[in-house]
Amino acid sequence: MQSKGRKGAGQSDGAPIHDILRPTPPDPPGVYVLRLPTRAPAAPAAPAARKLPRSGALALVGLRCDALTVGLVVELDTLKLCDWREAAATDEGGSGVVRVPLAGWVADWERSGGRGLVELAVRRLHAGKLAFSNGDLRGVLEERPLAGCHVEVTFSAAFLATNTLETAVAYALAVAARAGLVKEARLRRVDLAADVAGFDFREADRRSFVMRGRSKMTEFCELPSEDAPDVRVHGASLKVTGYTISPGGAVMCRVYDKREHLAAIAPEKREGEETIWRANGWLGEGPVVRVEFQLRSEALRSFGLVDPSRLSGALDALWQYLTREWVRLVDLDDKADRSRCRVDERWALLQAAQFHHRSDPAARQFFRRGATVKHALGTWLSFAGAHGALDGLRFDLLPESVSDKDARRSLAAMLNRLAVGGAQMAFERLISVEGSARAAVAYLAQRIAYTLARSAELGGGAVAPPGGVELGEGKRKRKRPAVALWLEARAA
Repeated sequence: MQSKGRKGAGQSDGAPIHDILRPTPPDPPGVYVLRLPTRAPAAPAAPAARKLPRSGALALVGLRCDALTVGLVVELDTLKLCDWREAAATDEGGSGVVRVPLAGWVADWERSGGRGLVELAVRRLHAGKLAFSNGDLRGVLEERPLAGCHVEVTFSAAFLATNTLETAVAYALAVAARAGLVKEARLRRVDLAADVAGFDFREADRRSFVMRGRSKMTEFCELPSEDAPDVRVHGASLKVTGYTISPGGAVMCRVYDKREHLAAIAPEKREGEETIWRANGWLGEGPVVRVEFQLRSEALRSFGLVDPSRLSGALDALWQYLTREWVRLVDLDDKADRSRCRVDERWALLQAAQFHHRSDPAARQFFRRGATVKHALGTWLSFAGAHGALDGLRFDLLPESVSDKDARRSLAAMLNRLAVGGAQMAFERLISVEGSARAAVAYLAQRIAYTLARSAELGGGAVAPPGGVELGEGKRKRKRPAVALWLEARAA
């Protein structure tokens, strides 16, 4: 799709920035695309311009939230769900789109008729799960979600570059309301990005990053193909254009040459990015390095950021934590401890960046997670191996390669085997100590009866398991638990 006034790469001919980033779809449109929604016609839709810091040849030419995913818990409405299902049944004559009304909004597209109406293209993924998208966002609708969120909405970078976070959150709520009553909104992923002109990589930069103790670093390379994804390689011959810090973690950072990335992976996005850079003082020459932080839901919870409405006010505190405490680039000198080296001027420019106002680093509270099913399965395998009880177990389903469902089944079977095997081992031990099976059963029954009596005295209300027999005489008469009968049968 070409925007009006386009002369060439990086030339906008004075066109508004939102026309460059999000051009009007051609006729006939596939879906309506809401380009500049606002709550009131007089309110500005695009983020307010701000003065970005400069330092000599270095200049910050971009600072924004580059990705946003919001999960929504919805009390699904049966009638509204029928609209989604019919839209997804395109092979059966369905419309293929779901219309989402945005009451009180102004849509900058005459085809909406000024009614603030957008349309989402809907397709079926599998039973109970639908995917939807338009030029602003993409997402999924699940009737029985595993993670608790029935609707998940991910906004495009172009939408976030031309709208406020408040607009995005209101847009997500409107989409979710099209499926039912919205109960809760949760942040699932946030990406914060800054672009620095004049940031040149040096040979010592890999050793100059001061990171958290367990963080890893990998090279960031570009493949010479539009269709190939970016890859991380170790010692390969591909050109290294940056680094990835803590890949796959709850917090991840990428520092890479954005111009190289756009030329190799996404040339169609180059004009939009360069338009933003030029508006912030970029002269059109030299490298532009992007520093991008990705925060997943686990990290956002550690900052107390679950409610999306709080994100806008927390951006500066988050940025200060990420650039000052989580990772920083330093000037290497004679000091043996890198943490004592002064901050590199390229990184100091990032620390001086502000989304809205000055702020101290955000406070982060770490939560220790409980053991997962796979952790328990691995612990059981270690225990079984230490006691020589691995005979007959399946090794084609190891913890790192199985699904949670298969892990639960394997763990249940192994725990059952552990219980039976443990009882057998305990009984054999009693036989060796007491001298005979009958003496072992009598001793065990006596201990169980004593435990039940003590429980009654302490207010536990001891009740023998069903299937037992009476033990003792008179007032001391109690039932013999079924476990004792089982052990006696095993002894016979």
